[in-house]
Amino acid sequence: MAEEGTRSEEMEDICRGLYPVVNGQNLQVTKSESAAEASVLTLGGTNPGLYTGNFTHIYVTVPRFWEFKMDRVELADGRGTFCKRRCNIIVDSETTLILGPMKANELNRMLGGKLMLGVLGVCHFPCSLVPGLPDVNCIINGTKLRLTSRQYTLQIGDVCLSAFRGAMNSRKMPSSWILGSMFMRTYYTMFDRGNFRIGLARAKHLEDDYYRNPHA
Repeated sequence: MAEEGTRSEEMEDICRGLYPVVNGQNLQVTKSESAAEASVLTLGGTNPGLYTGNFTHIYVTVPRFWEFKMDRVELADGRGTFCKRRCNIIVDSETTLILGPMKANELNRMLGGKLMLGVLGVCHFPCSLVPGLPDVNCIINGTKLRLTSRQYTLQIGDVCLSAFRGAMNSRKMPSSWILGSMFMRTYYTMFDRGNFRIGLARAKHLEDDYYRNPHA
């Protein structure tokens, strides 16, 4: 756990060997296997060195699951909009992909993805096509959170998988999505227990080409 960044009373108590109720925890997820670039959990405050810009804050609707509402998901080229009537969202670091209802497979179809045989809802693309795929925007609390094609695909050997997967039980969770670690690699996530809200800010990965050329 890094000591850099904003220090709070809770963190000071932890450093003195006390164990208070921590009202804030923040998680930066990376894709690097290097210990120097590993994911970071910060308790009791934020680490400004790990994100850029301002936080988008969203109050949770179901505190037990840190669930909140998302306005919609849209392809930046205008070809499709999903979650049109707002949907329930959970940010979950234990989930790798971005899971949605079965209708989310339509998003992959519009991107040109093909379903993998024997794997429910998982789509793949030729890796050569990934640079030309459109951005996907998650509109949360009126703020557009952009995912580039590099950020919503995962290369495994010669195959590039889509982070989006239509796999949620449509009866029990008809309009629910889970934003997994592939989303959290792009957006530094703050869990503010004191105010029961989530905060999202663009994660600062120096190796990410986005920061060298944000309009690429």
